[in-house]
Amino acid sequence: MPQAQAVHLTHADYVELPDDGRRYEIIRGKLYVSPSPFSVHQIVLATLYDIVKRFVRDRSLGKVLFAPLDVILADDSVVQPDLIFISGARSPAIVGRWIHGAPDLVVEVLSKSTSRKDRLVKRQLYADYGVKEYWLVDMDAMSVTILGLRRRQRAYATLASGTGDRPLASRVLQGLELRPSDVFADLED
Repeated sequence: MPQAQAVHLTHADYVELPDDGRRYEIIRGKLYVSPSPFSVHQIVLATLYDIVKRFVRDRSLGKVLFAPLDVILADDSVVQPDLIFISGARSPAIVGRWIHGAPDLVVEVLSKSTSRKDRLVKRQLYADYGVKEYWLVDMDAMSVTILGLRRRQRAYATLASGTGDRPLASRVLQGLELRPSDVFADLED
């Protein structure tokens, strides 16, 4: 009996997907579908956006954007990171409705439905395509982990991780003192 062939999706398939409030991503030709995020996810994302946007704007470093926004890493890999930083030097990557190529920094706010994909699948994808820094924001642990790319190994190493008031340093956004407690501050209201 012949086995069913796995379908390998591309950007052309991606643009045909419905606009129904779910988050669609294609990673190495495989479709991933996530429900729209919960309000606490969006509160944390908005707070983090404010922190990073203010830092980037005050120093004219580039653009800070947030999902939903398609990042086309390859014809068979289109993702929607929660938060995206594109340096001024990389600004030509912002083309029309999409970002073409690797952003300088991406952030994923973990949720129960995406945590495994974010920690494993997207981590390797971002490393393979040269995203310099990858941040994981864990709402359950109220922690932030900053991963830096090791280009030769095409893998990430932990640059900083923590909770509370201890500031975490970024290589991409040098001088930013990111305190996890600030990222989660609006959840305490």
